[in-house]
Amino acid sequence: MPVRAIGVVHDITEMKKLEARLRRQKIQKQQEISQAIISAQDHICNELGKELHDNVNQILATVNILLEYVQKDECGNREDCLLKSQQYIHSAIEEIRKISKTLNTSRIKEVGLIKPVEEIIATIKLNGLTEVKFEYDSELEQQLSGEQKLMLFRIIQEQTNNISKYAEAGKVLIAVKRKINSIHLLIQDNGRGFDMEQVKRGIGLANIRNRAETFNGSLNIITSPGKGCSIEVMVPLRDAK
Repeated sequence: MPVRAIGVVHDITEMKKLEARLRRQKIQKQQEISQAIISAQDHICNELGKELHDNVNQILATVNILLEYVQKDECGNREDCLLKSQQYIHSAIEEIRKISKTLNTSRIKEVGLIKPVEEIIATIKLNGLTEVKFEYDSELEQQLSGEQKLMLFRIIQEQTNNISKYAEAGKVLIAVKRKINSIHLLIQDNGRGFDMEQVKRGIGLANIRNRAETFNGSLNIITSPGKGCSIEVMVPLRDAK
């Protein structure tokens, strides 16, 4: 009887240790997700600051110079300067509208996933060097929740931004499919690729991983220098809300 009692006490002690370890792991995971959210917010703010400074600010500065020329009668052709000012202001409005679309999360829930992704693709194609193929199961528009669509959009946005900046890719594939009871997102390019050991702690990939894990999903990355990059996200499908 004393031996049995000792065994029961031992089992209870081990169970308490296991529960404590699970609690610590849960807290750690929550901290990682919170940190990823903060990093993503900082990243967005930095990118927004760059867009405003490098694009909108420069455009408006040019308009200001042209209007000063007009005001001081230093413009060779007054009408031409005013016309150019109007064109630059229109460009500034378009840049602000583009930034607004990027930041507006409610838009995804309103118009769905296809149109915003097609806008990303149109931006990539502006360089005239990259061919982009988009495959999407149209039935998923009704099956995905708004939160899932936003998660997929942010991952596509993050990775295509990486491709545009660093990959020098000629071909890009974006595919969103349903596989049994899960969503499968594939983003593949034939660009420069990279060494996972050197960039595995990068903010962009960490954000993608944590977005997937928030929905109980997983991220798989296949890449190497000179061999392009392929990222696969698998997320359990749930009823749309």
